[in-house]
Amino acid sequence: MSLLQKASIITTPTAYAEDYLYSIKPAYALGENLVSNGGFDTDTDWSKTTGWTISGGKANWNPAVAPYNNDIYRAFSFVEGTRYRITFTMSNNTTGRILLRLSGTGNQDVNGNYIYYANGTHTVEFKAQANKNFLRIYGHDSYSSFSIDDFSLKIITDADFDFDRNSTGTRVNEDYLIEDVPYNLITYSEDFSVWSKEATVTLTANYALAPDGTQTSTRMQMDANDSIFRSVSSGNTFSVHIKGAEGETIRLANGGSLTHTLTGRWDRISLYDTGNISSLITINTYSSATARDIQIWGAQVVKGDQPKDYLKTTDRLDIPRIDYTNGEPSILLEPQRTNTVTYSQDFSQYFSGSLTLTTGFLAPDGTNSATKVTATIGAASLYRSGESSTTASRTIWARTVSGTGTAGLLSYFGNTDNLFTITEKWQRFEVNSAVATGGTNFYAIDFRDTSQTLSEIIVWGAQSEVGSYATSLIHTSGSAVTRSADAANNAGNSDLINSTEGVLYAEIKASANDSTYKQIGIGNGVSGNEINISYDSTANRISCVYRVSNSYLINFFIDGNVNTEYNKIAFKYKANDFTLSLNGQQQLVNTTNSTMISGLNNLKFASGSGGANFYGNAKMVAVFKEALTDLKLEKQTGNNHHELCTNHSNRLSYLGLVEEYNVESDINNYIL
Repeated sequence: MSLLQKASIITTPTAYAEDYLYSIKPAYALGENLVSNGGFDTDTDWSKTTGWTISGGKANWNPAVAPYNNDIYRAFSFVEGTRYRITFTMSNNTTGRILLRLSGTGNQDVNGNYIYYANGTHTVEFKAQANKNFLRIYGHDSYSSFSIDDFSLKIITDADFDFDRNSTGTRVNEDYLIEDVPYNLITYSEDFSVWSKEATVTLTANYALAPDGTQTSTRMQMDANDSIFRSVSSGNTFSVHIKGAEGETIRLANGGSLTHTLTGRWDRISLYDTGNISSLITINTYSSATARDIQIWGAQVVKGDQPKDYLKTTDRLDIPRIDYTNGEPSILLEPQRTNTVTYSQDFSQYFSGSLTLTTGFLAPDGTNSATKVTATIGAASLYRSGESSTTASRTIWARTVSGTGTAGLLSYFGNTDNLFTITEKWQRFEVNSAVATGGTNFYAIDFRDTSQTLSEIIVWGAQSEVGSYATSLIHTSGSAVTRSADAANNAGNSDLINSTEGVLYAEIKASANDSTYKQIGIGNGVSGNEINISYDSTANRISCVYRVSNSYLINFFIDGNVNTEYNKIAFKYKANDFTLSLNGQQQLVNTTNSTMISGLNNLKFASGSGGANFYGNAKMVAVFKEALTDLKLEKQTGNNHHELCTNHSNRLSYLGLVEEYNVESDINNYIL
């Protein structure tokens, strides 16, 4: 049997969406229907308020007899943190809207708000909040009647991580370009109610099937010369999906204009804004046109002059990052940092002497946003004032116009001894140091050192952050910007994690040896009960801990390792059989502990008790429900890792890079 078949949880850098880092095993699965009489065959099990009846094998809503938005409901004890899927069939509906709500201590609206669902079958997925013990379906009293049938509520079985960052970020993508995460720069890409519109424009959300097969398209009814519009940053590419009667036309404007003839099918149209005309996106008819009745879906704005594969956004926060810095993908997790350089790309905002700045050069993000700086050696510097006078890591991207030479970068308080060798290839240069007293200037380039050989270089992406090492670029354009910490927690359950025996495996590297713990752990929700793989507070130390009721029953550690390089670590736990295996070799053994943690049910990129978040890169995290043999652990952690690499490659090929964001299919055949 394949080692991968033995694993109960496998997480690799493949699939993610807003709020989730997907695991590739177990596959998405559903439990039994938890709702009795979901077919409404009898008038039982459900409580009804005015306007609701159960007859003809359906639950029926009639707003004509309802004094207000009323509901049909039933008692149900939801488990906090558990993911559920509701499925129902809508019939006899024209414009009726419903609200799905959990109630108890507070309310949780699981479908957002009153939403129109066309006739047919629909699904809603959600994670239950605490203390919810009623399931309610509300009908809206100002819309049409409708009927509901085949109502089911099922638990979703998976090992996906809840992901939180509460900010955007950047990564190096598969084309080795620095990319915003998410790269779709507008919020609420499928919600056109956030757009401004003419008074005579009517928008109907969730009207029909969108190009992705979900009922999320918006109907837009427009008179002649009507518009909807939204302000965006200029110099980017806007795209949107539009469907309408064949032969009719629609106009798209975004720093220019494009008239598109509709085909009767879903068309994706795009327009590049040169940045010279307008920062408004406008979708409109025009003065000579008649009224239009169209559907729109999936708006997107991306940097550069070419559209990218569509990526859904809501608030643009909480999307994991898959990073390709070294050519292979890894999950990137970083601590909170603030770039205090208020202009990371616009060097015209810097102070300088006799310097010449020339913009429009190709930058590491693929746009023409880099700047060439030319000066006389020994004469001038380019700097920003007002930097923090504490320990900081300062970075900047630089390259030569041609050839190789030395230049002064990232000086502190006028010191010009930070000479770096610069080539025609973009490199990110870093200086880590305590800023000298009064040294609050960020010297991006300093030409005052007469020993340097370059009088012109191209620069981009300046950053200064409090910390002993640099993190990914944080864009700024007039003020300091903070990127929040990455957190990935709450994967798995007691069915996937064995309390009696098992293996916790990780292929990881630390962001730095900075005297902080960086852990991956399993727990049971009780502080002090945990199984952890850890990069320790001691530099280049790997430790594995088995902790019960705050007592360290197993505390393995190995010194002399390079924690900023990838390591394959396996921690086996079983009564009187604990081992730590590292990079193909068994390192430590304990055969005397027989006390085991009960109720293990949670995997996280942190300690099993919470805290000590893992910051670094992860190629794989896995859980096995059995204590593997020494030979299998040697194979799992060894350099000859053909099986895992091959299956990871198959996984990527199956998904396609664009489908990193939307995975809800059975992939066992592709990884096993």
